[in-house]
Order: sequence, then C-alpha cells, then structure tokens
Amino acid sequence: MTIHIHDGNWEQYARAALNTPGLCGALPRNSILGQLEGVRPYADIIQLIPESEWPARMEAMKGKFIRQRYESFNPVLQNQGNHPLCWAFSLAQHIECVRAKENLPYHQLAPESIAGTYNFKDQGGALDDALAYIATHGVAPRSMVPLYDLDPKTFIPGWAAKSLDVVPLERFDLGAKDMWAECVTALLSGDAIYIAYDWLSHAMNMEELQYKGTEICPWLPGTWGAGQDMLVSGSHKVPSEAYVVRQVTYSK
Repeated sequence: MTIHIHDGNWEQYARAALNTPGLCGALPRNSILGQLEGVRPYADIIQLIPESEWPARMEAMKGKFIRQRYESFNPVLQNQGNHPLCWAFSLAQHIECVRAKENLPYHQLAPESIAGTYNFKDQGGALDDALAYIATHGVAPRSMVPLYDLDPKTFIPGWAAKSLDVVPLERFDLGAKDMWAECVTALLSGDAIYIAYDWLSHAMNMEELQYKGTEICPWLPGTWGAGQDMLVSGSHKVPSEAYVVRQVTYSK
C-alpha cells in the first residue's frame, strides 16, 4: 500500500508521526548549504533537465529508476521498527542503492553502526551529521551488527574496521539552484536521494518518480515496515534537505 500525501492531508500524517515512536527522528540540518566538508552542490556537477523534457524522460525511465535496480538484488528492505533512527536506516538504504547502481554485490548494511554519529543513542539525528560521520567511519555489514542493537560492545569484533569497506567517495548537496528540479534530474539520471521532510520530522530515501494525474511526484519507500510507502504531491513533495551519494568504496 502506498500512502498518498498532498497539501490537503499532510498535517494529519505529521501529527501521527510525531506521536508514534519510530515514525520520526530527523532533525533539521545543522549546517547551511556549502558547509559540509567534502560535499559539493549537486547543481555544480550536473546539468538540470528542463521541465519541458521531464515527460519524455519519465517515459524513458520506466522500469529503470534506481528502485527497480535495487530490487533486482532482492534486498532486505531497511525497517527502523520503533526506533527514531530514520536518518540512519534511510542512509543505509541509500548507500545500498548506490552500490546497486555501481553493480557492486549486494550486502545488507547495518544502520545501527551509523548511530555512532550520536554515540549510539536511540534518538533522532540530522542528515548532514550522519553523512559526515560515514565519510570517516563507513557503514558496517549487517552480518556484524545485530538488528536494533546499539551497544557496540556486542557487535562482532572487527566491525569498525570492516565498516571502512563502505565509505562514500562523492557526496552532493541539493537545493543550491532549484530543489525540485534537482531532485527530478537526479532521479531521472538514475540516482537515489537521501532526503528529509521537516514537516514530517522524517528522513527517507527518494528512489522513484510516479505520476499522480499529470503531476510528477516522488515515491519514497517507508523505513518503518511494509505498506508505509509514500507518494507526496503538491508543495509538500519538495524536501527540506536532500543529498546524493554517487560513489562508494568497496572491498571484497
């Protein structure tokens, strides 16, 4: 099931999320555009696709969005459960999508290792902090970190060193020119986007575009269990912040 959120009903979902453990957890970004070390504006490295070309590019992308590529690996979809760690679970899935685009072997990643951003506390966090953290520490494989375990003393020894096998090499910040046009360009170019909606206090991974009538809208997989995917239309479809990782390291 896909939840359809639009300008007329977004408030009910925001209220529900803020009162339901596990549905929220993304804090507003801690830095302004350009202050993230090693993170360039996305619009500096890619030419925006003109809006007049979007319908034709949508037709050409049928079955080719990063979501379809990712699902071809039969992944274990990230599920944050009742933990306010959407920012970590969606980032782990984002990196898994990047690996799929690069035709790297699928390995489920452990979002709990990203929780080191905030000393392994079960709390909300900011996307820019998480991106900065994994640029130095990487992301551990699920095989070394038990699900929902935030005590690194119980992780498999060597997990921190193994995390360095998966480190982002290129990170880009969207929104310098036109946030929505940059999001559409990224998705039509086969990228996934790590996003947050401040109105929902929620981080997600934007993986596909779909039509709602004649409007092009973002489709976002839920990170809190099956049947909670979102299709957002109207003014609320534009993320509060958005990032793209385009390359990651890989060691066998």
